[in-house]
Amino acid sequence: MEKGRLWARALAVLTAAVGLAALMGCQATEPEPTSEELMLVIDLDTEDDIGLLVIDYEGEGVEGSGGVSNADKTVLRRGEKLFFTLDKEQEHYDDPDKLENLTVRFSVVDPGIEPNIDNVYPAESVSPLEPVTVPVSFGESAHLAVRGSRPDGYTAELLKAADGQTKAAS
Repeated sequence: MEKGRLWARALAVLTAAVGLAALMGCQATEPEPTSEELMLVIDLDTEDDIGLLVIDYEGEGVEGSGGVSNADKTVLRRGEKLFFTLDKEQEHYDDPDKLENLTVRFSVVDPGIEPNIDNVYPAESVSPLEPVTVPVSFGESAHLAVRGSRPDGYTAELLKAADGQTKAAS
C-alpha cells in the first residue's frame, strides 16, 4: 500500500514537471519582421490601461500615421508588449535604402474613445508625447517604451535601436 502511494506521488510530480516544461516551451515568442518590414516593439510601461496608441512617423521619403488598439475595443493593458510594422511596399517610400531614422511621435488615447481611421480624437482625451528618433533598418526591430500616467504625463524612450545599439532618448 505504501508503494502505491509513493508511485502515485512520483507520477504526480513527474506530470507536473512535464506540464510546466511544456508551458515554458510554449510561451509566445516575439514576431520577427521580414526583410521588407520595419518593426517597432513597444513596451506599454504605464501606470494605467489606455484606450489606444496612435503612432505618427516620418523619415527620409515617408510619413504616415497608424496605431495600435484591440479589435474588440478593450483597453490596452499596462505591461503589454505592442507590435507596429511598417511595410516597404505599403508605405510607398521614395527610396527605402536611404531610410536610416524614423521620427516617431506617440499619442496615448484614453479608454472609451472609439478608434477611427483618421486618428482624429477629442483633444481632452489625447496625451501627445515628445517625438523619439529611431535608427531603423528593414528586416529589424527597434524596441521602445511608453511610460507614465495620465495625471503625470507620458514619455517615450528608445530602448534598443534596430542596429542593436542600446540608446537612451526621449
